[in-house]
Formats: sequence, structure tokens, C-alpha cells
Amino acid sequence: MPGTRDRGASAWFEELFGFRERDYVETRNKFDCCGEVLTSKVNGKSFHIGPFDLPTVAALRARRDKAIAAAPSEFGGSGITFRNIIGNTRELHLAPESAGAVFQVASLFNCLETTQAGRGPEAGISSYASRSAQGPMAAMACPAAAIYRNYFVNGTGQLNNSVDCLSALGRFVRNDEHKYWTMVRGYCLPVLPNHLAELSLAIAGDRDYQLQAQSRVQVGIHWDTEVLDGSHKVCQVCCSALPVSQMQQRPTSEWNGLAEALLEAAFKATLMAGTIVAAERGGDRVRVYLTAVGSGALGNQRQWIRQALHRALMANDDAPLDVMLVHHTEVPPEFDLLEEKLLNMRNPKLADSRLETQLTSLKKTNDYLGVVEGHGESEAEKLSAAFAYIDANGDGVIDRRELMHALTSIDEDFFTANVVNLLFDEADCAKDGVIHYLELVNWLCSEDEDIKSSICRLAQ
Repeated sequence: MPGTRDRGASAWFEELFGFRERDYVETRNKFDCCGEVLTSKVNGKSFHIGPFDLPTVAALRARRDKAIAAAPSEFGGSGITFRNIIGNTRELHLAPESAGAVFQVASLFNCLETTQAGRGPEAGISSYASRSAQGPMAAMACPAAAIYRNYFVNGTGQLNNSVDCLSALGRFVRNDEHKYWTMVRGYCLPVLPNHLAELSLAIAGDRDYQLQAQSRVQVGIHWDTEVLDGSHKVCQVCCSALPVSQMQQRPTSEWNGLAEALLEAAFKATLMAGTIVAAERGGDRVRVYLTAVGSGALGNQRQWIRQALHRALMANDDAPLDVMLVHHTEVPPEFDLLEEKLLNMRNPKLADSRLETQLTSLKKTNDYLGVVEGHGESEAEKLSAAFAYIDANGDGVIDRRELMHALTSIDEDFFTANVVNLLFDEADCAKDGVIHYLELVNWLCSEDEDIKSSICRLAQ
């Protein structure tokens, strides 16, 4: 029945605000929103929602640069750090050490979360509690902010006045004229799939155009909003991505250009928000919790997300941010490799020392002497250095994750997960799930000379 809510799902809402969330207008009328404070008229409880705005990436960049210019001269310190963590988004919000932290929130392009199929703001926020995805959990960690985005943003709420974080981008690419996409309850869906695919391909083929498009993407930011238990405040950045899983009219690869542009914009916006917070606090380091925006139900490929995140991290390399990518149960290999890659870039001497130690040990083996006999000293040293380089953890064998890391560092577009898996299976003659030293040597010597040379150059 329209306007009703599931009683079980809305119990938390009644406990917090004193009434059940029902009809949109009825629910809105039971709150008072004055400035940065939301008050329930039923139980009298007040909640700090903080300032909320919808800046473009370009506007955030300008504000960041201004904030840095006004910050102490030592601003930046040792620069950005990055690591993967496994955790519960809601618990991370409430943790005392997260006071003042920045959280990326995976939302739709209207800064809301998905509810029942086909329903928008009128569905309310009660059902967020029944979903374990990152976005709803983050929204539940700061429920007053979620109330604001649903019922009060734009002065009237979103029932008949939706937020559209791609409106500026739409004007830039003349979406009204070309009919690339339409916004349906926060989802960016193609009007004419071939037109949107053409735009995506144009963006993929022109980095300058991609950056211009990115600069027009908007995000929703609660700069200083209260967490559920009222113990402290955090900054939440609502971001979204292309709903690739709902765009099956064309091959997935054709959405790559636009998808990566939107993902990179989401990560850059969150990191720039963190830099602004750090600068405006006088240069203190700030924790930034990211999520794999666009994964899961939206269907963006992990490789796209990883590449977009890598670019965003490099673009903000000197910011005093401790960045953590939060995973629910395990760290996918693509993001594990990203952490490893960034660590090696920051500690090249450590990486060189590891490589030298492994190569020295390898040269003492009979297998190495056999390779020297069959291929000569110079070739044996190159092949062995390649093995030592790829064997990142030094355990004497190469696993899929390590081969993926090495090959994608050569050419991310060519060495997709499928290609790497095929090559791994070719090299793994023993079929024991790892590549041994002689297996790698034999595989490289039987491979295309260009691939062999590219892999051997990694260790130089």
C-alpha cells in the first residue's frame, strides 16, 4: 500500500524519532529543520546534521587549493597513505577514533539509497536498516543526515524536486540535445544506448575530455554531521556510479570510458573533501574511509574501480590523509595489488633490497645452474630477476595475485583478469595452483618475444 512501511524495518526509526515513518508529507511534517539542526516534533530530540552542499569536482578543487594556501607552511607532511581494511561501515562510523573522519558513502545520483524496487524518496529510509550494503549502512550510521537528504534537501525534499549529481555534466555534454541518458530515481540510464556508448567511447579516447567531464560531476557532502549515538561528528561524501548491470543493451566494455570517469570523480571528490577538512583544521592528518563505489549491484568491473582509485590517489599524493578502502569480508586481489603497488612506489629502496636478496638466493640453486647451462649467464640472470620480481612475498612460488600485479603493471587494458588467468594456467604445468621457478622460465621462453621482454624489463 503506498505510503506505508514494514513495521519490523521501521522499529529503529520509531525508537530514535518517536514515531513510525509513514506517508512522505506526514513524516516530513513531524520534523523541524532549522539551519544545521533537525528536531523531531514528537519526542523533542535534536540532531546536528551539519552543512550540506552539492559541489562539483571543479568547485571542490578550487576550495581545496584555497584551503591549502591558507594552511600552515608544513601542511602535507609525509603525504597520503593507503591500505585495505576489513570492517563494518556502521561500526567504523561510531568508533571514537573516527571523530572528524571522512566517509565515502555509496549512494545513487540523488544521494539516496535504493529501497524497494522502483520506489524513490516516497519509500523513506526505514528499510535501509534491512540492507547490508555499504551505502545503507553508512546512511544508518548518520540517520539524521539521511532524513535531511530525503525530506529537506532543496528546501522541499526530493518527492518532487530530485537531486541530480549529473546535471552539470549533462549540460556540458548537451545531454538534452543528444539524449545520452535520463535520470530515473537516482539511476543514470541510457535513452538511446548507442548514443551513450558513443559518448563513453569518446571519453575513453581523450584524457583531456575525460578530465573536463569529471570536473562537472557533483557529490553530496555533509561536512560535519552527527553519528547515530551522538558521540561525535564525521564528514560524509555521497557518491555514485554508472549502473552497468542495468545497461545490457551494449557490451560492457563500451561503458568503460564513462564509468571510469564517474568513478575517478567520486574518489577524487572524497579525497579532496578530506584535504579540505585537514587544511581547515590546521594541517592535522585526517582518516578517509573509502568504499568500492560501483561494485556489487551496479556491476562496475573491479579493474575500472581500481584504476580510477589509483589515479585519484596519485592526484592527491601529497595530502595528509590516511586512506582506508573498506571491505566487508575479504580484500579482492585487485585492491590487494593496488596497496602493494603504492607501497613499493613509496619505498623503492625496500623493494630493491627484497629483489636483490631473492635473486642472490635463487642463484645458489641447481635449477638456476640448469638455466645458465641452457640459456647462458646473461639470459638466466634476466629470467631469474623476473621471477624474483613477480614473487612479491618471497615464498619461492608465484600465485595468481602476484602474476596479475606484474602483468597489469605492464598493460592494464591488455592483461585483463581473464587473460592473466589463461596465461597462469599455461605456465602452471604441475597444476598445483602456483608457478615454480622452472615453470616460469619455460613459459617465458615459449611465449611471444614482446611479452617475454616486457616481463623481464620489470626487474630492471
